[in-house]
Amino acid sequence: MEQMIEVKKTQLESVLTLLERAEYLLPDTDSRVIDYRQEVLNIKELLKSDKV
Repeated sequence: MEQMIEVKKTQLESVLTLLERAEYLLPDTDSRVIDYRQEVLNIKELLKSDKV
């Protein structure tokens, strides 16, 4: 079970990295983009804190 959680966590981190790399395609002025970026940061912080 613990190993499966670690695999899923690693997969999520990979997806977040790809999303961050794709950010430059998005306009900075759209409030949805700002919200999106904040959510990505929030998820990354949650993963770092091991509360997942």
